Amino acid sequence: MKILILVLAIFTAFSLAAFSDESTLPDSFKDFQKIGLEIDKWNKGTVFIPKHVKYVKPDNESIQCKIANIDFEIRFGSGPSEGPLFSISATSETKTHTKAIVAEKLFISDSGNIFAESRYGHYFNQKLKYIITKKGIEEQRQPFYLVDEPCKVNETLILTSQRCAKGETIAVIPKGQTVRVLLDDNKFSKEPCDKGFNFIAVRLK
Repeated sequence: MKILILVLAIFTAFSLAAFSDESTLPDSFKDFQKIGLEIDKWNKGTVFIPKHVKYVKPDNESIQCKIANIDFEIRFGSGPSEGPLFSISATSETKTHTKAIVAEKLFISDSGNIFAESRYGHYFNQKLKYIITKKGIEEQRQPFYLVDEPCKVNETLILTSQRCAKGETIAVIPKGQTVRVLLDDNKFSKEPCDKGFNFIAVRLK
């Protein structure tokens, strides 16, 4: 199977319903404790921490715990656009860093790294990683975001060999066929196209 790059004009030909809202828990977090936080019955988030970690839940919106000698205080709320928002405070050696992360799920590993999953404002379930440095809680930029979803084409689309609709035409996918979208090209790690987003996909027979 040949790897193909999708460009803006192709993206608009996707049936968005083909992207599933369901996400499977990564294997590395399957044994973690699952802690639900909420501000009301419509606004809920979930924090996952290692099973051996003890935590305190002062109220329905926050938890406190210590992982890798870092004291974490995590509060769930809503952002400026009413999206799901985790406010994180991490204290180590008397120095405190704070970060607001838009996400529905938050994972903290044994090493104190922070992983987030969010569908809010995206066409797929976006997964991010943050590390705590001397400067603060910083996102580790990825060249691509994993999508790995089948998507039905609702109008003819053209797949090209390069980003931003450049390069040779690799294939023309007729209306009604399906492609699997593998990766989203992280626009923050490359020069952006004039419009839209790039995806990497493979055609399904």
